Amino acid sequence: MSWRAMHRQARHYLDRLNQGNIPLRRLAGSLSPVQQTMVSVARALASNARVLILDEPTAALTDTEIQDLFAVLRGLRDEGVGIVYVSHRLEEVFQLCDRVTIMRNGQTIMTKDVEDVTIDEVISTMVGDPRQHVPDRGTATDRVVLSVEALSGNKVRDLSFSAHAGEVVGIGASLTPGAAK
Repeated sequence: MSWRAMHRQARHYLDRLNQGNIPLRRLAGSLSPVQQTMVSVARALASNARVLILDEPTAALTDTEIQDLFAVLRGLRDEGVGIVYVSHRLEEVFQLCDRVTIMRNGQTIMTKDVEDVTIDEVISTMVGDPRQHVPDRGTATDRVVLSVEALSGNKVRDLSFSAHAGEVVGIGASLTPGAAK
C-alpha cells in the first residue's frame, strides 16, 4: 500500500469537492459533521459511484455548511452523478431536487417534478388521511398485550405496567436523580 498515492488520491477527491482543508491524517470520527459527510461523498466518488444515496445529510449541519454541501451536490449532478436525497426538510427538497417522491409505510404514494408540486401538496400527501393514523378514542380493550413486572436496570427500578390492545402507553423519566415517575 502506498500511503503517498492514497493521500494524493484522497486530496484529489476532496479538492474536487472544495474540501481541501480537511486534514488527511485525522481520524474521520474526529472531523466535524460536514467534513465527515464530505469525506463520505469523496469516498463514493473515488469508487466511481454513479449514484449517491444521502439520508438526512444535513441533520447536523449549519446553514452555511448546508449551502456548501448543496453546491457540491449540484456540481456532481451536473457531472451526471445521480443523487437520491432523503429528507424531511421540505425546503431543502424544493431547493435542491428535480423530483420528489413521497413514501408512506414502504409504499410510493406520489412522484412528481418539484416544479409541479407545492409544499402544501407534499405535506398533505405525506400525512394522508389523519383518520387512518389515529385510533378512535375508547378502542382499548381488556385484553392485555404487554405486561411488565418489576423491571429494573441502570435508569429504572421496580417498574411494572400493563398495556391493553388499542391502548397507547407512554413512559417518561425524570432527569432528577432519585425521583420516580
